[in-house]
Amino acid sequence: MRVGRFQVMTLLQAARAYLLGLPLESAHSWGLNRAIFIAAAKRGFKGGSSRGGTGTGRGPSTGPSAYFLGNDMAFKTERSGVMLFTIGGEVQTEEAYNRQVRERFGRSYAAAWKEALAYVKGFNKEVLLSGEEFFRNVYRPVRDEWSERWTEEGQPNNEISAGPVEAEQKRRRPTGSAGRRTPTTTETGSIPRLRRRPNSRVEST
Repeated sequence: MRVGRFQVMTLLQAARAYLLGLPLESAHSWGLNRAIFIAAAKRGFKGGSSRGGTGTGRGPSTGPSAYFLGNDMAFKTERSGVMLFTIGGEVQTEEAYNRQVRERFGRSYAAAWKEALAYVKGFNKEVLLSGEEFFRNVYRPVRDEWSERWTEEGQPNNEISAGPVEAEQKRRRPTGSAGRRTPTTTETGSIPRLRRRPNSRVEST
């Protein structure tokens, strides 16, 4: 499956929250919440604000359900003793994170998470506490490169599973104008097609 900008934003926001002190599951919820919020904001969503007070944990005059990570704010809830975040009445759970993000990265998720932590850790705290700075300086420079690279990294290697001979034939076998396969010869460097002798018999195994 394709890794899009949404998944890259979620991963980086989760790494941001984790490095700023949130437990892992809460950080995953935060990352998904922020990615949903930003995607909705681009479509003209007016149901909230990403700006607020400074510091982490509380903001001025926003009520007990508001949580601030730097100047970004999200509404929090608690499930089984774990702080999670909510937007539009929907809670961003670990199951949702796994479905919308982890599964998209596939077998490369662990490597992607490790790289995200190392990358985000390279920025100073002031950048991490600013939603605008984070978007501009952390997310935007890598969003498309990471999307393409992790999409490729997460795909199964069909050529290896097919075997080297089949893979070589798939890569180098030409087709005619009508989509028909044209004969191949050793003069072009391709692998010749094996022909069965007229009187040969194929024995079952």
